[in-house]
Amino acid sequence: MQVDVRSQHGDRVGRIELDPATRPVRIRPEASDHDVFLEWDGAVDDAGQLRACVVCGDGHLYRTRTLPQVTPFVILIALFGATISLLGFANSDWVLGMLVIVLAIDVGVLLLARTRLVCYRCGSVYDDLRIAGYHRRWDPTVAERIADERRPRRSTGPGGRTLNELGELVICGAGGHGAVVGDAAVSAGFVLVGVIDAVRPVGGGRPPFGGVPWLGSPENPDPSLAELLERGALIHAAIGDAGIRRRWHAEHAGHAATIIHPSATVSPSAEIGVGTFVGPRAVINARATIGEGVIVNSGAIVEHDARIGAFTHLAPGAIALGNATIGDAVLLGANSTVLPTIRVGDRAMIGAGSVVTQEVAHDVRAFGNPARPR
Repeated sequence: MQVDVRSQHGDRVGRIELDPATRPVRIRPEASDHDVFLEWDGAVDDAGQLRACVVCGDGHLYRTRTLPQVTPFVILIALFGATISLLGFANSDWVLGMLVIVLAIDVGVLLLARTRLVCYRCGSVYDDLRIAGYHRRWDPTVAERIADERRPRRSTGPGGRTLNELGELVICGAGGHGAVVGDAAVSAGFVLVGVIDAVRPVGGGRPPFGGVPWLGSPENPDPSLAELLERGALIHAAIGDAGIRRRWHAEHAGHAATIIHPSATVSPSAEIGVGTFVGPRAVINARATIGEGVIVNSGAIVEHDARIGAFTHLAPGAIALGNATIGDAVLLGANSTVLPTIRVGDRAMIGAGSVVTQEVAHDVRAFGNPARPR
């Protein structure tokens, strides 16, 4: 099987030869400086025929016929013959002979035409393979739907930047939180160029990780990660564990990306630490201070003058009210509330739905309304 590989943006990468029986997960096309990571999960059916694109993982393929390069010449001859016929010269032997030759060439072109598969999403082309009957010809409805999914949105990121102005991004963590961060990053204006996780993400070509190269595990990342960072890509640790986030920030100092979803509200007077994630519909109000590597998850609120320590996680709907002080590596559970001026110590955990009405010491777990240590 021959594959003309295209990138997630439709740019031609190069041509590769694949044996579906061996299912290589990484290959370098001819005349290319970068490896291509292939997604075989669900790409081949029980009969050994290609069902989905192995380049981007999308399951929408269409069949088309590739005509020999002589086709334009044949068309010109056919038009010439048709013109002569209309002018009344088709009764001469040489004209009839020419039309017979054109007919023979047309038949030869049809016999030589090859059928191949093309991916709607990335445009990669597959030749020299058996094609399953369930692949249909090009459907404009499917093409428009996928084109609409890829079409840039006019959302803006921090500082009013439009889509794709924030540069390339590698995400460490492909779990549920990683998917939320990936969606937010693309909406904010980043271009995803890699994902790191212990298990290769399987998305069937769907956003946010469909077609994004897998760069190995956090413990053993692919060497191409260093190349991406060297050329200016940023990295974001989309991992709930505060210790792992802290370690990744230390190992990749200077490359941490701050990601703010376009639907979030962030006061111009607020201070946001590097590597922080601010999720959809989150609110950070006036003079609030957010430390390094913090997660302000979907719908969480940091009120005026509140201070959030490094690598703390505000789960969805959590609220830190005015002048509250939250220590480092704290977990505020979903829909929990810390009342104004209250302090929560380092590494404390506040249970979901709890209301903190008095100071919580370091390393304490507190639950309930009012929250009590347990």
